[in-house]
Amino acid sequence: MPNNKIEKITLKQEALISLYREKWSDIVISNNILDRYQAQEAVKTAYELTGRSKPKIIFSDSSNSALKIFFKWLYAPYLFNYFGTKDQKKLSENLGEHIARQLPKQLMAELNKRFTNQIGYELDKHLDIQMLSGIPSVQNLPHPNINLYIDMIDNCINPKTWEQIASKYDFLISELNCIYSPKVWETFQNLIKYCGWIFPFEKLCLICDYPLEFLYDSTYRPHAEGEPTIKIANGCYVYAYHGVLLPEKYGRVYPQDWQISWFLEEQNVELRRVLIQEIGYERIAEELQATVIDSYSVSQSSEVRF
Repeated sequence: MPNNKIEKITLKQEALISLYREKWSDIVISNNILDRYQAQEAVKTAYELTGRSKPKIIFSDSSNSALKIFFKWLYAPYLFNYFGTKDQKKLSENLGEHIARQLPKQLMAELNKRFTNQIGYELDKHLDIQMLSGIPSVQNLPHPNINLYIDMIDNCINPKTWEQIASKYDFLISELNCIYSPKVWETFQNLIKYCGWIFPFEKLCLICDYPLEFLYDSTYRPHAEGEPTIKIANGCYVYAYHGVLLPEKYGRVYPQDWQISWFLEEQNVELRRVLIQEIGYERIAEELQATVIDSYSVSQSSEVRF
């Protein structure tokens, strides 16, 4: 059986490799603002191509708490202790299976399956060295809160990590005239061009702009005082105090300025603990002329009787 695979490329084609890498690097860099319609269509098509039902799509912005859905789901076991096991199970059921690893692998497998049959092993290896060797390792990114950043990268589809892969696919299709699946390739390109970070579940998909900043404490828990812990390009902010997710009302104010009325009105046990920790029993007693009935039970349950 004759071997029809492409085994070599010309010097001219070789010289074009760097241009394809630059092309896709420029595309990713220019992707600063989400095109919501295009992003939504790309995600829906990706689900459809991988045999899944179209999910409910939520874009994170300053008017909703969509990003908090993801953080509660991902970090509940060891960061957000107030988020109970029962509630966590209910949330998981509503969201469905987390498919951040499956979805891109299935799309790329469809493209690679065709390319593998057309490209010789040595040439494919050569192209990988030339086009994929520059993919930055997440561990080497110059970011101080690397633990949180790695968790987020591992649990989302981050199109920025696909640019070299896209450059290789583009080269194979445009220069070597490889046969490919137009629908899959178009969807793959659109996910890179029009989406930011994608947190996909079976039933829901969260799409948000790229995080601009992470702030953290000495134990790498999300933490900031008087400002967002995580800043998103479109004005969506996440506030946290030593790993405890805060409402914006608390997070925008420095702890020393937190109000006793917030403690009295707050129903969440973990948030009450944080509030009383910063406000202090003495200030509460002094300002409200309160009587602490049982200091031991107060320290255990964060409840004060007035």
